[in-house]
Formats: sequence, C-alpha cells, structure tokens
Amino acid sequence: MAPLLLLAVFLFAQGGGIYAPVRARKPRLPKVDRGACPFEGCQFGTWTAQTAIPVYSTWKSQPSGNPVRTLQKGENITAVTGIHITYKPTRIQMTSAIPKYHLQAGDTVLLYMSQGEGFYTAWFNGYWFENFDGSGGLKRWFRLPEKL
Repeated sequence: MAPLLLLAVFLFAQGGGIYAPVRARKPRLPKVDRGACPFEGCQFGTWTAQTAIPVYSTWKSQPSGNPVRTLQKGENITAVTGIHITYKPTRIQMTSAIPKYHLQAGDTVLLYMSQGEGFYTAWFNGYWFENFDGSGGLKRWFRLPEKL
C-alpha cells in the first residue's frame, strides 16, 4: 500500500496526473478512438437491442452503405470493444479564464470525446488532453455554438 501511495504523491508533485498535457498538433479528422466505450456508464458484455438496429461490417464509409444484417428489438449481442469516431469536434470559445489549463477568455477549445462525469478528450493551444475536466461548471467558462 505504501509504495502505491508514494507513487501517486510523486506523480502529482511532479505536475503529472490527469491534468498533464501532451504537446501535439490538432488531430486529423476523423479522429478514431479504438477501444472506447461510446457512452457514459458503458460496459462491454451482453447488450439487448431496444429497437431494430442495422449492423455494418465496418465503421468506414462504404459505397453501398448497406448493412450486413439487422438486429431485431429484444435480440442480444455481446459487445467486446467499442469505437468512437469524431468527424467534427465540438468547438467552444472561452468566456473567462481557467487558470489550471492556462486558458484565457477568447481561447478556443476543441472537444472530441466525452469520457463521462464531465471529462473530455480535448485539444487547445497546441496541447492534447486525455482528461480535460469540465465537471466544475464548464458552462460558466464558455459558450456553446448554436448548432453542434
């Protein structure tokens, strides 16, 4: 127990942890996150179709776009992995500063994937964040576009 606690204290003392940014170029689109659980509270395993759902052999655009089959309402499937595809990130403009991220009013933040509980993958000012914390009332810091 003591070595684990010591490691956690060391990481946060060094400025690491969930707020540590990575210098990066803006991601190319579409941004593909393999292994993602695509909704809050998501768990892999047995899923039950709530409505009829078309099933495709790939997420990539196909000339025909025809499904390989359709799951019927009530039919069970086993989900073993997931994928999240961002074709266009949500663009937000800061209306006030968030000091822990060095964000100023007027800065633009691109949100790619919700991690749940108010966290997002995000890119801004030349940095990539795996866990951008928007849980503390992000709406007071930015304005959403009229259309997402």
